[in-house]
Amino acid sequence: MDATTFPDVVELNIGGKLVTTLLATLRKDPESMLAAMFSGRHVISKDKDGRFFIDCDVNLFGHILNFLRFGTLPPKEKALEIYDIAVYFNLQPLVHSLDNYHAVQYRRRIVEMRNNLDMQEYESLKKDALEQLYIHCARPEDDIIVLFVRNVRCQAECVGGRRDFDLFNALKGKFKVVLLKSNIKEKEMKFYIANTLNEMGFGKYIYIDKHVPLYFECRRCWVRADTSNTALLSLKLQ
Repeated sequence: MDATTFPDVVELNIGGKLVTTLLATLRKDPESMLAAMFSGRHVISKDKDGRFFIDCDVNLFGHILNFLRFGTLPPKEKALEIYDIAVYFNLQPLVHSLDNYHAVQYRRRIVEMRNNLDMQEYESLKKDALEQLYIHCARPEDDIIVLFVRNVRCQAECVGGRRDFDLFNALKGKFKVVLLKSNIKEKEMKFYIANTLNEMGFGKYIYIDKHVPLYFECRRCWVRADTSNTALLSLKLQ
């Protein structure tokens, strides 16, 4: 198809919905896939009515068009979805703008963490955490505290392997507590575990990245333990 055959006003079928825009808008970023598609160098699929078809969610694509028209950035809650579409269409100015959004930076950090984790240890800790949450009947609205505890011993660990503890401080009764016995020191592993639980729908976290004096006791043998040397990890992800 020759470029001169495109009308100035282009009718598009975006995921089954009619969208009308200017040819100049679609070509505004000369390095983008959209500009290439409507340059005349490529064959574009059409629907039965002769409209050019783009397989994309129409509401998300509207943000792409508004950026090309006016430079308007999407709301933060749409940042990740629009970022992925911007990458797909090679809209680098939009990609660079969205790089400053917290959600985009956060996801990139999670991906980088995963590439550097001991995945065998991660899977073991995740399994332990999920078992405890199911035992506690945790709900999405519950706040969760994840404690990584080193070298805690009591009779409860000898009875079915369960660690059944009460926190007897200001946290008691306010949070679901997940107690993971681990010697890991990497903040990335702790952060990734918390992120995993959040993505699975287990509530919000509040992040405190320092050693804090917390005390708990086992409900079975009433052995008291001091976690002063244990990092309390809670992470506010929502």
